[in-house]
Amino acid sequence: MRGEYLQEVPGVGFHLELQKSFSAYTEKIGEGVNNFKKAKNKKALLPILDKLKKCEALDPERVEEKTLQEVLSISEEEFFLLYQVAGEAIDKENYSSAGSMYTLLCLLNPTASLNWLGLGMAEVSQGNLEEGREVYHLALALDEENPSINLYAAECSFSLGEYNEALSLTETALKNAEEDLELLDIAKSMKQEILLKKA
Repeated sequence: MRGEYLQEVPGVGFHLELQKSFSAYTEKIGEGVNNFKKAKNKKALLPILDKLKKCEALDPERVEEKTLQEVLSISEEEFFLLYQVAGEAIDKENYSSAGSMYTLLCLLNPTASLNWLGLGMAEVSQGNLEEGREVYHLALALDEENPSINLYAAECSFSLGEYNEALSLTETALKNAEEDLELLDIAKSMKQEILLKKA
């Protein structure tokens, strides 16, 4: 996934540009499916992946008001299984595969901020800082007060030299991480590091 596919604030339905080029949409889904097929628990994923084969036969206009997850009748339990496998790819540092998997999750349900967070992590871990920053901001558009998303976005902005943006994101994380001591410590350390750079 690159930013050109979903540049607008995420919402239900297909992105206008993907409706114009439906083959690009199904190609991205195909890439994700191929990476999920390489997972250890592939057998458990096969029924879900079979549902995804229906994508190429879909009429984009038919699903303007629904997410692809709804159109293909992929349950929350099935979706969570895909999400877990994508997370495992991040944990194993298979960032390219993880990026493809999270892209598929974002296309299936662009309203879930954690899908975008995972995709941002995969992009940044591959050195794609600008793409990661863009994706993190899509996640923030859905959940602007989430301290974890703010911290990942802040770290990315910091790496890009966008210190004012990084500081603002860190301040938001500090404000909303009151009950998470670990996140608070990370945010406080990050704020100090940013202020040193700005000094």
